[in-house]
Amino acid sequence: MTVSALVRRVIAAHLKHQRAKLPHARGPSHQALRELCRIGNNLNQLSRQANAGMVPLTNTELEHCLKRVLDVVDQLA
Repeated sequence: MTVSALVRRVIAAHLKHQRAKLPHARGPSHQALRELCRIGNNLNQLSRQANAGMVPLTNTELEHCLKRVLDVVDQLA
């Protein structure tokens, strides 16, 4: 949105005694990105524990989890 379009919307809304309806930011929200970071961190911890033999997970299970996380990331982009 250009500055002139923004000013026109704000002034028009002001003259009508209303709030200006402005477009919202696009793309993933901050909250969604934080949640994905948490999921990635948990997956990383599980991978480390599985490599150390502390958790009975197979590489196939971990790869499946990673693929699902990446699919969600692709949908957000």
